[in-house]
Amino acid sequence: HELRAFMEGGDAPKGLVFASLRWEYGSEFDSPAVLRNHPAVVFLPYQFSTMSFFEAYRQSVPMLVPSKELLLTWVRKYRIMWERVYGD
Repeated sequence: HELRAFMEGGDAPKGLVFASLRWEYGSEFDSPAVLRNHPAVVFLPYQFSTMSFFEAYRQSVPMLVPSKELLLTWVRKYRIMWERVYGD
């Protein structure tokens, strides 16, 4: 809920617009090439290894990722990244 509120403009810094790939493209997200349409990608990891991270890297899209400290806070608070690999 906090993430959705932030992305809908709640606490976003002035001039920055955030969009979820799923919300933006839905089922039409068929290629990592669309990442090049955006100035940067913010990664909020849900597991230790995600293909979208590597796909954005290969497209040379600037990436913003949480610091190790922030990520550990999210792991403890929101129980993200409980899967070592998808489907584990």
